[in-house]
Amino acid sequence: MADHFGAIASNDIKFTRVKLFPRKPVDDNGVRFTLDKGGKAFDVPAKMSSEAELDAEIEKLRKHYAPFLRDNTAKTDEFRKKLTLDEFDFREETCADVGNLQDVLCGAGEWKKVKIPHYFGPTGRKKTYYRTVFTMDGIEKGKAVYVRFDGVDYAADVFVNGNYVGSHEGFFAPFEFDITSCVKRGENTLVVVCKNDFPYGGNNAPEFDNLRLEGDKMYAATGPGYDEPNIGWHHCPPGMGIYQGVSVETRNKIFISDIFVRPMTETDEFEVWCEVFNSDVLPAEDVKLTFSVYGNNFDETVIENYEYIPITYHEVDDGRVVRADDIHIGKEEKKLAFYNGANLV
Repeated sequence: MADHFGAIASNDIKFTRVKLFPRKPVDDNGVRFTLDKGGKAFDVPAKMSSEAELDAEIEKLRKHYAPFLRDNTAKTDEFRKKLTLDEFDFREETCADVGNLQDVLCGAGEWKKVKIPHYFGPTGRKKTYYRTVFTMDGIEKGKAVYVRFDGVDYAADVFVNGNYVGSHEGFFAPFEFDITSCVKRGENTLVVVCKNDFPYGGNNAPEFDNLRLEGDKMYAATGPGYDEPNIGWHHCPPGMGIYQGVSVETRNKIFISDIFVRPMTETDEFEVWCEVFNSDVLPAEDVKLTFSVYGNNFDETVIENYEYIPITYHEVDDGRVVRADDIHIGKEEKKLAFYNGANLV
């Protein structure tokens, strides 16, 4: 049977278990349940019969939930210059492309224009190519340039101006690469080699007489599907593509790459876990973190412009780094250096 889930429902996959059978309604035994704590029954609203009735109900719900959806937090300054890339040239790999990636990077072959997000086939162990050109101004001193992908299914090799800048596998997580050394003033070329595979557990392969083939794709029947009636109108055969946004961002060389706030309700406290990324090889020692805490859908300022200077302490005798909890007389305070890559505070 072509549909694996249909096969499960019809017991077509030789499982030794009780066959499916229609359930009959249970006879009324006279038992009735009452509302607890004096609750009152409510009338079931009449069924809607017009678009105007639906619009009126939606508007009523919008007003009801509007107070919970307010955003009263202070607006922050934007320190990143973002260029959104939403149009690419696209094509599938051909026999002539095998072992000849340089021609692909140069734009050889027949391409068609697609808009991002873009998700399509083919399924199985296949490759597709995305290519676009973007324009850059000169890079200011102290700045770095990153190309960011919000999601590519399933694996991606990324090239900028013919230079390989990185790979990523897995279609849920966003990822990014430092392309500062690859970009130049004027036109720049971005090429993404998008790779698909058969998933663990296998998928049917129409081009192989409906054999069920297995690969290395981590997948659990959760694809978005795509506009193709035989395979795409289904969420199980895993397609491929740049199915989330793409952008080129100019940032400070040292920036906050992630932040997580851990509430500790037992003590009415919270921890801020902050990942500071340094794009430079030189360690940054003059780092100061400033944070504020505001009410989100209500007016309250808990903390505003709180400054924290990350420091560590050295033993006087052997220079061993110790935790702040172990501080006692004789320890020397030292500013924490932020080295190349991710630094967790």
